Amino acid sequence: MAASVRNPAREKLEQGQLALGVGIRMTRSVEVAKAMAVSGFDWLFLDMEHGVMSLEACAQIAAAALDAGIAPIARVPNGEYAIATRALDNGALGIVMPHVDTAAEAKEVVDKLKYPPVGHRSMGGIGPHYGLREARRVRVLPPLRPHPPLAPRAVPPLPEGEGYQDSEGETPWTSFAATGR
Repeated sequence: MAASVRNPAREKLEQGQLALGVGIRMTRSVEVAKAMAVSGFDWLFLDMEHGVMSLEACAQIAAAALDAGIAPIARVPNGEYAIATRALDNGALGIVMPHVDTAAEAKEVVDKLKYPPVGHRSMGGIGPHYGLREARRVRVLPPLRPHPPLAPRAVPPLPEGEGYQDSEGETPWTSFAATGR
C-alpha cells in the first residue's frame, strides 16, 4: 500500500477549480499556515529568494501547512538546488526556481529535483509529508515521484532572452511555467 501525500491546491486545479495562494516573505511564525488556511487560501508561497525567510523557518512553516491542509510551495534563490531539495525533504510540496531562461535550464531543474526515473534526486529520509512515521522506500517513492503536468498550458510569448516559456510542453514533468520580470 502506497503512502499518500495530499496537495489541496493541486486537487482543485485538477478539478478545474481556482486555487488561491498567498506569498509569505517576512514572517517566521508557524501560525501563518493555519491562519492562511482558515482564511481560505489553498497554498502558501514561501519566499526564500526575496524575503528574510531561512530554510529552517520554511521547513517549520511547511510542516505546519501540511497539518493545516494548505499546500506549501517554496521559492529558493537562483540555482540553489541544495536548499530546494532540503525544502522538499522537510515539507514543501513544490519548488519555484527563479531565473530559468532556457529549456536546458528547465531540464536541469527537473533532473535535480525529481526522483528517479525522471530525475536524479536522492531520498533523504521521511519528513513531515508522512507525519514523521517510518516508511519503507518502496512504499514512499511512488507518491513522491513527479506528477505529469496539470494540463497543457499556454504561456504568453516573450521577447528573445526575456525568460523561459514552456508553452509547447518541451520540458516534461513541470507543472507550470511562470513569467514576469
